[in-house]
Amino acid sequence: DNERNRRLRRCLYNRDGSDKEKAEEIMKECGINAMDALHIAVAVENDVNIFITTDDDILKRRGCI
Repeated sequence: DNERNRRLRRCLYNRDGSDKEKAEEIMKECGINAMDALHIAVAVENDVNIFITTDDDILKRRGCI
């Protein structure tokens, strides 16, 4: 899991665009890991109306997002 997050973080930092900036903001402000933050950021930047998850870490921090 940590290796997967490290690989994703490398991808995240090589990305261009507002989803990268939003993901970094979510990681910093909400304490969400890189993979989850990118998933949320892409949804936000694409104006998704409904975001469905059963991820306990995201659900615990939903007030921050």
